[in-house]
Amino acid sequence: MIFYTVTQEYARIKLLEDLDYLEKANEEQCEIYFFRVLQIVERNLSSDQIFMQSLITMHMDDCSDMKCECHQLVEKYDIATKRVEADLNMQLLDRSQTLRN
Repeated sequence: MIFYTVTQEYARIKLLEDLDYLEKANEEQCEIYFFRVLQIVERNLSSDQIFMQSLITMHMDDCSDMKCECHQLVEKYDIATKRVEADLNMQLLDRSQTLRN
């Protein structure tokens, strides 16, 4: 059962990493693709966040359209990343102060 789960997860990742998939896909395949992306977003795991970052980065490497929303997403994400880092730093500071007491 564990092997099946790992194999399915690997297949999902390979599907999402193929940037040309949507260009070749029919309507049903596109729906499956976006459902997989939605699952990743809803799970909200740190490994999934790294995976989504890599998808956006791969897209941006090929994207030459400055009007594309990917550029706005990255700007917003950078702000969000800085907020997350600040929150983590505050948690670490609180933890260290608690340990000192």
